[in-house]
Amino acid sequence: MNEPVPTSSRAHHPRGGDGEFIRSPDTATRDAKACELRAYGWTYDKIAKELGYVDRSHARQGIERAMLAIVQEPAEELIKIHLERLREMYRTAREIMVARHMLVQHGKVVTWGAEDGHQVPVEDPMPRLADIDRMAKVLEREAKLLGLDAPKQIEFITLDAIQAEIRRLEESMELRERFVHGVST
Repeated sequence: MNEPVPTSSRAHHPRGGDGEFIRSPDTATRDAKACELRAYGWTYDKIAKELGYVDRSHARQGIERAMLAIVQEPAEELIKIHLERLREMYRTAREIMVARHMLVQHGKVVTWGAEDGHQVPVEDPMPRLADIDRMAKVLEREAKLLGLDAPKQIEFITLDAIQAEIRRLEESMELRERFVHGVST
């Protein structure tokens, strides 16, 4: 996959009557291009300058819009690239973690005498522990990228709200009964 050759674009930024951003085919295309450039490692500042965003935060917002909008292909490609990078980091860390690491002091492997009189190298647990931490960080980043750690929305209903709704329903039922039986208020 070759890095794209960017073309400067000073696209019109459509706004509604209230000044709110309005998405158009031109802005969707620009946001998709920003997402693609980000996948190639471009900085937000460079993307903003190249594609005519006001500043780096607007470039970032454009990339976020691209990832949420109908323009899914470049956004999905960015996610795939990041996931593959994270998975490669995880594989590398795992290879290092499962390897044997000998304890070295003053440039020499530390050994201890076994029962049969042979010297046995002492394994160093620190590289494995460091790799476990590294692997956990990669997994955390992957979960964040995939939205696995997104907070869940929970609706809380207070006891006061429940009691108020019960009173409203009771009053409604009383009115209905009066109407059905012809009792006027």
